[in-house]
Amino acid sequence: MYSHNVSLLEKICEDWQKEHVRACEVFESQEVERKNFLRNMVWTHLNQLSQQCVTSDELYEEVRKSLEQCSIQKDIEYFIDLRRTGDKPPAPVPYENFYNTQRTPAAVRPGLSA
Repeated sequence: MYSHNVSLLEKICEDWQKEHVRACEVFESQEVERKNFLRNMVWTHLNQLSQQCVTSDELYEEVRKSLEQCSIQKDIEYFIDLRRTGDKPPAPVPYENFYNTQRTPAAVRPGLSA
């Protein structure tokens, strides 16, 4: 009986050892997959960021080229020519007392009835 139990224990130990090795191999395989997946995702993300930086730099260069063509004096002259209102300043706006219930005739505007 003792010898039978010892041989049974040896068989159980061998089975456990084999199962342990298989489990370690599965865990190793999963870890390789996990690290490979993580590496590929980070790699792809960094490629996207890098491409965005290249695109941004190209756009920045276009802006720089436009700024090189810019003439501050010509822009000011263009604005003045476009928005010019005349040589004389407008007349001052008369004060109207809105607290006074009686309006003076000067405060009544044409087209409006008092």
